Amino acid sequence: MKARLSRFRKISLLFPYTNGVYFVGGAVRDELAGRTPIDYDLAVSDRPHDFAGKLALATNGSMVTLGKKETLIIRVLTRERDYDISPIYGTTIEADLLKRDFTINALAYDISSGRIIDPCGGLTDLRKKSIRMVSGEVFASDPLRLIRAFRIGAQLNFQIEPQTDIRLSEMAHLAPNPAGERIREELLRLFRTTRAGHYLVPMARSGILSALFPELQRLKGCFQGKHHDKDAFDHSIDTFVQLESLHNQKKLSEPDDPATPDQPLSSETNRGALLKCAAL
Repeated sequence: MKARLSRFRKISLLFPYTNGVYFVGGAVRDELAGRTPIDYDLAVSDRPHDFAGKLALATNGSMVTLGKKETLIIRVLTRERDYDISPIYGTTIEADLLKRDFTINALAYDISSGRIIDPCGGLTDLRKKSIRMVSGEVFASDPLRLIRAFRIGAQLNFQIEPQTDIRLSEMAHLAPNPAGERIREELLRLFRTTRAGHYLVPMARSGILSALFPELQRLKGCFQGKHHDKDAFDHSIDTFVQLESLHNQKKLSEPDDPATPDQPLSSETNRGALLKCAAL
């Protein structure tokens, strides 16, 4: 698995310095899983803004600052790839990783030493194809992670481990709390995958789906006459699953979520996602 990190070593040759610089999160997860990351997240211990400026200069890229002080991200846009650079939150990279959502995202690659840092057992969960929360508090600190658990599962074809599944149900009432545009993008990313229907059933069982779409709750127990053996809720879920099956046969969806947040809604992947949303 570690042999797949050669791309990191090649990319790091562009960096102005490597001490205290780490690839983190989804980029490490995807590289280890044999997938090509869409962009690369970097945690930098010393003057991340200066690092980003030097990287933009070295790659002839552009730089934009996003977020607030406590969630600062400096994005460097280049012709080949994008880099999201943030400071290390906490006294060490290990402390930073312990604040992340799922163990498979709580991984870092130390560029200077080539060492993988794994304080939460993410490598084991990656091999087991398991989505496990870092702690029971991760959903309260950012309820968008309630949806993200299913989205990552659908992208990677991983299963949510039992204790995380229980915690998802316990925290389902928080699902509508994030900003609407964040919920929308996370749902679209889930619906862009070819396996969203498989994860919609446990998402409904947890109560998260009804929390996001309250109208669906009223369909439970609503039967439609002798010609229908299921209530309107289950029919809606079946419609979603059947639509996705037809869509997959035409190969208009891709399991690795190629669509990015700035991709126009007219793109094929986004049209498919919106059709699935309409099915609900």
